[in-house]
Amino acid sequence: MRYERPAATVGAMDVWLPSPRESLTAVGVLLRSGLVRPYRPDHLARIGRGAARYGFGPGFGPLVGDILYPHAPAMVDDDGSVTMRELEARCSAVARGLSAAGLTSGDTLGVLARNGSAFYEVVVAASRLGVDVVYLNSGFSAGQVGRTVARRGLRALVYDIEFAGLVPAGVLGIPTSPDPATMVSSGPNEAVTPARPSRHILLTSGTTGEPRGVARTGGGIGSVVALLSGFPLRVRETHLIAAPMFHGWGWLHTLLSMLLSSTVVVTRRFDPERVLTLIERERCHVLVAVPTMLQKIMDLPPRRRRHYDTTSLRVVAVSGSPLSPRLAEACGREFGDVVYSLYGTTEAGFATVATPTDLRAAAGTVGRPLPTV
Repeated sequence: MRYERPAATVGAMDVWLPSPRESLTAVGVLLRSGLVRPYRPDHLARIGRGAARYGFGPGFGPLVGDILYPHAPAMVDDDGSVTMRELEARCSAVARGLSAAGLTSGDTLGVLARNGSAFYEVVVAASRLGVDVVYLNSGFSAGQVGRTVARRGLRALVYDIEFAGLVPAGVLGIPTSPDPATMVSSGPNEAVTPARPSRHILLTSGTTGEPRGVARTGGGIGSVVALLSGFPLRVRETHLIAAPMFHGWGWLHTLLSMLLSSTVVVTRRFDPERVLTLIERERCHVLVAVPTMLQKIMDLPPRRRRHYDTTSLRVVAVSGSPLSPRLAEACGREFGDVVYSLYGTTEAGFATVATPTDLRAAAGTVGRPLPTV
């Protein structure tokens, strides 16, 4: 695998210098997604300043949505819905709170939380401070949490209240809250360019030993083009992210969804009927899941499964483990030609995507390499 070729850096943003052929592909992909279109000059200038400050990684957050669609829904979780403007304000509030707690550029923060707005706000906030983030599996035992905290040298651990008993002594514990106002300090409200890009450490599954940490700094424009080449995503759609946000697949799609100013729908615990209910209620265009989740949906009795209207789905994006030929065919029959399967690893990131056409031709395929791979 080869990676995208950043030839220069402007602030926090890698400048990708593609070949003429890659340029044509990129323009077509970005036009199709709606990212390339006419913008008001003042909007374009504000977006450019944000990209120069934070790059297109986690710190970029909901900036585009706040500028272009301030009153559109940004995230829907078990606590309710927040608009793009509200989400941007909450990310800023959490950043001030983390700073007031003593976290500065170069420190390392752990996150032990389930899918929700609070999880995302902490990720964006830490990135804007230049704080590194380690993502802990919500299924970890107290011993695994303690070893991760010690091994990674965590200065603080942000946790959902249900995990309070797992927070080891000697680390600053910061509980998440549906109300980020509880973390607001009296510090300055203006945006500050981080002294260094934050690293985001995703942990491997640990199937052959202790989980290993894989660092990411967030994708450049080449990564965005590659992913949009594999998945026909468009701006201002509704994405239900069932995959855990602490996992590379859910983490990646959360960032991409926000870059597209899409509405992200999440729920703390996966339940197949809960997911189908949300697809119908929120008219979701995209479902992001792992194959075991699709299998649990398909294991529902057909009458119960088809009680829910899922015709809004344009893309069912799966990764995280192999998509079996039998499951690919069953999901194709159930949902139509909307299943896309990404092959990749925590260490190497994305590699290939199998489209519905590919899966019809060979249900067990991992598809074709994405651009820049």
